Amino acid sequence: MNPQVIGYGEDALTYWAVTQKLQDVLNKLGEPQAKDCLVFYRPSFGRGMNIGEFDAILATPNCVYLIESKWQGPEEPKTLPKKIVLGKSQPNRHSTLKKIRQHWLKRRELIFAKSGARIHVNGRSLPAQDTTLARNVVQIFGQIDAKYPDARTMKNVCLYFSCEDDRTRCPTRITVDKKDCDVSDFQIVHLEYPLTSNARGFISLNRLVHEQPLSTAPPSRISHVLREV
Repeated sequence: MNPQVIGYGEDALTYWAVTQKLQDVLNKLGEPQAKDCLVFYRPSFGRGMNIGEFDAILATPNCVYLIESKWQGPEEPKTLPKKIVLGKSQPNRHSTLKKIRQHWLKRRELIFAKSGARIHVNGRSLPAQDTTLARNVVQIFGQIDAKYPDARTMKNVCLYFSCEDDRTRCPTRITVDKKDCDVSDFQIVHLEYPLTSNARGFISLNRLVHEQPLSTAPPSRISHVLREV
């Protein structure tokens, strides 16, 4: 059996981007020569510290990219979008995870120790080792560090999807629905998805990851964690 799998909306478009358009994403991030990467699809850090779930985390030998996804929507646009609007929780989770990463690079799992001096981020103590946040930070950061020990920089990315049939320009700036959040360090990566069955927002997910290897690297060197962590 070979079922046809068609996804819809931001989650499906993100999956499509990190499996079928990964080289395009890397090119636009300024890493066209990257021959290896690690992708976490929709990793969650639980409700502790109000981080929640990223659309994806992409690690290369040089950098770790924290990714939020936005799409143009299912309707044919009547006007060109001028900006991308993020919710307040989105830049906040990026800022919080970056601060946790800084502590992690100094003390690793000890940042979640129950004894000794507790680590504080945004005025709150990091939770203990038996929480979703602690377990998934150890899992994700541990895998990144084992594979790319020099990838100590984190950058914020917004994947923006529009239908190629609309031929619209990508917004050039990002704002947030609360003015007390800084989003100036977010990089916009624009991808156009094909119109499927004459309906916007639908995308075929059947193409296998290894059908489009990065550059000339053998597929075995391209690691994807395409599941919720």
